Amino acid sequence: MTTNPPPYHLAAVMTPEDCEKLHGYLNAAYESAIMINCGAVTRLPGLAAQLLVMAHKSWQQRGFDFALSDISPACADSLETLGLQQLLAQKGAAE
Repeated sequence: MTTNPPPYHLAAVMTPEDCEKLHGYLNAAYESAIMINCGAVTRLPGLAAQLLVMAHKSWQQRGFDFALSDISPACADSLETLGLQQLLAQKGAAE
């Protein structure tokens, strides 16, 4: 039985270094459901959004839960601006 990793907390402003850390988390959690906490996000740049979209698709294809939790208004606005409303629909699914 696989134990789900603890939720990953996104930084307020995702720098390239923060995106590398997120990528490392995603690689380590490849065979389990994941939860990404977006409560602190004040700005979500394109690279971070791209990582989330790719992870969402990958987890979905492999049958694992992928969820965003505690989505801040700024994070929701960023996702909507980028046309990524489908990620908002996944909110809390792995809770």
